[in-house]
Amino acid sequence: MIPKELSRSTMADPELHEDVNSLILDYLVCLAIEQTLSAADDIRDPIKAEEADWLVQSLKAFGSLPASTSTSSLAADLNIKREILWVADAVRRYKHEPRQGRDSESAQLAKVGLRFMNLCLAAVPKVSESRWLDVGAQFLHQAAIHDKIKTSDDSDAIKRLQEWNCINPGRNKRWFQMCQAYGYGGNASQPESSRRFPLAQFKNTVMRFMLDLMTVLDPPVLIELERGKLGNLSRDETRQLLERAARFFSLNPSPSPPREGKGPCAFVVRLSRDPFYALYQYQASEPIRQFPPLARLGHCRRRKLSSIKIDPQIKTETRKLNPTDGGRKSPPYLPYPTHGKASALLMDLEARPIPYHQRTTRD
Repeated sequence: MIPKELSRSTMADPELHEDVNSLILDYLVCLAIEQTLSAADDIRDPIKAEEADWLVQSLKAFGSLPASTSTSSLAADLNIKREILWVADAVRRYKHEPRQGRDSESAQLAKVGLRFMNLCLAAVPKVSESRWLDVGAQFLHQAAIHDKIKTSDDSDAIKRLQEWNCINPGRNKRWFQMCQAYGYGGNASQPESSRRFPLAQFKNTVMRFMLDLMTVLDPPVLIELERGKLGNLSRDETRQLLERAARFFSLNPSPSPPREGKGPCAFVVRLSRDPFYALYQYQASEPIRQFPPLARLGHCRRRKLSSIKIDPQIKTETRKLNPTDGGRKSPPYLPYPTHGKASALLMDLEARPIPYHQRTTRD
């Protein structure tokens, strides 16, 4: 999952570096998913669209990195989340323009449908099969409607989606029946089908499915550490775990003398106070050029979001409303707030272009 040059780091072995990279990427992907769902829910708000576009474009820096081959639950969830982001972003951006060529919009929607089906297949234990196949059939139906406006023949992508199958014969049969239920291949006219199954309604259905799928995936570890509760551990157990780790590193220092404030012990203490900064600082203790995607994030042009506060007791999102949004408060789109210290730090990168390893340690 990480470039080869990262494995030559003197800070830790490659597996530990991959874990650190996965923790950071997991947080960023979840933040991008939330912004994408928020922008899709309010398509008339250009600011939300800008925020979602910026995050998605930034994460494309990771596009050349293959999915993690680790068998850990973190890696499995992260691979699923990356696919969720890809599908949700593609559906949000989709606009039917019948005057374009045949391979522009409808074929693209069919390809999104194929990615959606394979995503659900990878997340089988966590999705409802009937709902999954229903949404997949809607992908096929919508792609067929818009493709017929441009050409009388099915595109190759639509054909592959129609013929999608897996090793489960029963599921394949139900998929065929679901496609028939939506009238695929029937004689219904395009205007009639468009009225019965409007594109906007289809988009909302997909976004609701993605949101529900996110609720059964593990929240980012950085979010859990910010909230003081890691996994099934209680708050006291989480605090004790970090304290034990800090004591261990204080008794087993690094072979090479660490710079002030950046040794393993300081890293663990920092992790308990400000997880995202700690991991970013840990990664940047080697030359920042060794992790170009994160370095690139620090130089992206970014409009600052309105200030955000997290109440440590109730752990719910509270925003200072932008005067231009009519006083309406946007609800959180994930079952956990992604706008804590970590995102505030991420959003502040443009104002602080100095690499993290050149800054003084925060208290």
